Amino acid sequence: MVWWTNKAKFIPASSAANIEQDCWNCENRTRHVLHFARSGVGFGNPLTGSLWMSTGKQWVLICPVCEHVDLVDKSVAKELMGKR
Repeated sequence: MVWWTNKAKFIPASSAANIEQDCWNCENRTRHVLHFARSGVGFGNPLTGSLWMSTGKQWVLICPVCEHVDLVDKSVAKELMGKR
């Protein structure tokens, strides 16, 4: 079934390195974790809200203390995952 949603479900990137940085929100120095969320139009299950395939992907770093989200460019995400 084709559908679109504006609810972002962030999934941790398992192969990515964490980055230590100061949080813009809580100002704590922590190891931020790289996550991704599928976005745009895609195929999935509208009852569970999961997308199997989509037209876009957003990359973010999430603070483990306050859960503040910082958008990350695709090239930075690839670097953190060890892909050049």
